[in-house]
Amino acid sequence: MTVQLTDGQSAFWQRFCDDTGHRGAPLDCDSFGGPDIADELLALVLSGRKRATCTHGRWVAREQIAMPRPGGVWIVTDGQGEPACVVRTQSVMIRPFRAATPHFAWREGEGTRLLHDWKKAHEAFFRREGREHGFVFRESDPCVFETFDVIWRG
Repeated sequence: MTVQLTDGQSAFWQRFCDDTGHRGAPLDCDSFGGPDIADELLALVLSGRKRATCTHGRWVAREQIAMPRPGGVWIVTDGQGEPACVVRTQSVMIRPFRAATPHFAWREGEGTRLLHDWKKAHEAFFRREGREHGFVFRESDPCVFETFDVIWRG
């Protein structure tokens, strides 16, 4: 899957490559969550609090997003698609939603960072995605649990 970048995103990526000596294309270029929460989640990433994310497995299975891989680098954008930083994936696990751990919820950095609250918020998000895209969310659904580090800010 080739990532399509806007002119601004391409220029951002080129600055990253020039500054770091990185070669190649980004694995992905996207925001966290939907446009309504992307800026809030980006602020958590930039503050150092958010170092993990969870994606419903259907988006990877349908190749609507790239499958993350350890060592892969990608651009994080704000809610308007403007690039803000580059992250490197540290770990990727595919497992049922219900298998989320307290440690993962803490690393994701959202809300209270407690597993119960993490599950409640993510279940609501995945149920909303299901209604919008014609699927029914279940706790047994596979999800992609990813951890990452910010490696460059534009």
